[in-house]
Amino acid sequence: MNGESVRVLTALRGPVARVGVAGEIDDATVDRLIDTLDGLCQAPQERVELDLSAVGYLGSAGVRALAQAADNPAGVPVRVVGASEIVRRVLALTGIDRLLTGGQPVSRPR
Repeated sequence: MNGESVRVLTALRGPVARVGVAGEIDDATVDRLIDTLDGLCQAPQERVELDLSAVGYLGSAGVRALAQAADNPAGVPVRVVGASEIVRRVLALTGIDRLLTGGQPVSRPR
């Protein structure tokens, strides 16, 4: 896998940032996601929404990046608003599903 196997797109809607991710999140690609989340998880953002419905693989590096984003110094809430079946299972198995959803189940792709 290489750094080109993931796409990260950002849309700003007022104080809410929506991040769409497509491809595979692993050691080789996670820096693109980390850079995006680090840039958004600060004032004036009130919330960062992650759409992971087009992610086909979420490795441990991606799990770590999501956990760190959820625990950002500015306290900006990071929420998963869509996830593929494999991502939902990984989030549940690692126990960060509730951390990233505010206690709600991760939604399925629409």
